[in-house]
Amino acid sequence: MVTYFVYICKYISDDRLCYLSSVTKRVWFAVSLSKMDSQDNSRKIDPPFGPPDCVWIKMASQSPVPPQVVVTDGKLNGDPVYIGRVYDNGYLIGTAIPSKGICFYISKDGELKSSSSYEILTVECGSPLEFRSGVQFDDALLFVAGCDEDETFYVGRYVDHENTYFGWAQPSTKILYIPRDSKLGSQKVKENYDIMVHRYLDRLCICPP
Repeated sequence: MVTYFVYICKYISDDRLCYLSSVTKRVWFAVSLSKMDSQDNSRKIDPPFGPPDCVWIKMASQSPVPPQVVVTDGKLNGDPVYIGRVYDNGYLIGTAIPSKGICFYISKDGELKSSSSYEILTVECGSPLEFRSGVQFDDALLFVAGCDEDETFYVGRYVDHENTYFGWAQPSTKILYIPRDSKLGSQKVKENYDIMVHRYLDRLCICPP
């Protein structure tokens, strides 16, 4: 079964009118396909439905950093880190380190894992994404970045001295799961973390089927 979604997007960015377009406006079609595993007949869920200007780029161990990557100036053990996403029984946010060709994340079972096959967050126009502290989980500007079969997840950031961790924030528990070595501290952060928002999300016209 194929489902079509149509986006029409226009917003103000950097004191100028910014259209996601090639001429005057751009219509986005996102095709969502159900993917079935031929061996065990298990279903890989579809990625979350998000703003069209925020694109997840597939990465591998030797992939260069995309030019439009979302820059946060964060580092982990001296290496620049970015917002990554891994599929592991759902789309889970993690800490991507392209210089090492890997993305660290916490699985749904609470294990610290890594993958050389991941996605990295980029933005096509302006600077619509930012981290904010004290954000409520019912905020209309929250940027949906991950999901499983039961709920959606948000991008969370936790800064521990000179180290920055990105992970998935779960609305039902209000916990941020970060890929930190358990010897250095808890992997479940309950306070003093930031959540990513899309500043213009309330101006987007997202038309479901």
